[in-house]
Amino acid sequence: CEAHEDEAFAINADGPKLVAEISEQKGAHVTYISTDFVFGGLSERAYSEERVPKPLSVYGASKLEGEENMLGVSRHNLVARVSWLYGSGKPAFPEWIIQQAIKQTALALPEEKIGSPTYTADVVDCLELLLGLDRGAPAGGIYHLSNSGQCTWQQWGQFCLDQAAAAGLPLKTRVITANCLEDITAFVARRPINSVLCTEKFTRHTGIVPRSWPEAMREHFAKTLVAACR
Repeated sequence: CEAHEDEAFAINADGPKLVAEISEQKGAHVTYISTDFVFGGLSERAYSEERVPKPLSVYGASKLEGEENMLGVSRHNLVARVSWLYGSGKPAFPEWIIQQAIKQTALALPEEKIGSPTYTADVVDCLELLLGLDRGAPAGGIYHLSNSGQCTWQQWGQFCLDQAAAAGLPLKTRVITANCLEDITAFVARRPINSVLCTEKFTRHTGIVPRSWPEAMREHFAKTLVAACR
């Protein structure tokens, strides 16, 4: 996105607007999946839906414009912001960090960047509740969807390695040391330091508190992670 700004806005903002306009003509509800990257990351608290976004990257700005376009066409459409996604079907951070630990003797991850790892299977369950598939009208507006709790990237990576070690995977390193976000030179897009999403609005609407990120991670690990990393 940072290298192809026009394409990023075409895909993340202009395309969704067209979908929303056509759907509005047909009386169809639309759900737009957005991101924690719409925030600047300087808050010391979890971000609620009412907080003013301040994206740091082209990616975040294009997703924010997509949100605005979607809700500009109809306030009945749903914007679901998610963060730190992982799940079955596509390798993500848990698979990557374990593969690195199998190959390398030393690993470091940022200790200052915090967020909420979010299991895609749980996002699906949350969306089903918001869309009212079992009871009627879908929710509209912005909702934050993530697993409960927070951690640093270093803590998330360490959790993954601890689970992998317990499962008997051949790790060359079992401890992740701390570094800073600025130390990761491969990143092009700027990332928010704090991207913890507050899910209280979802709980008020559904009566459901999302389960904790460690519990969700253990389920993912038991189902798919060991086989994917062997």
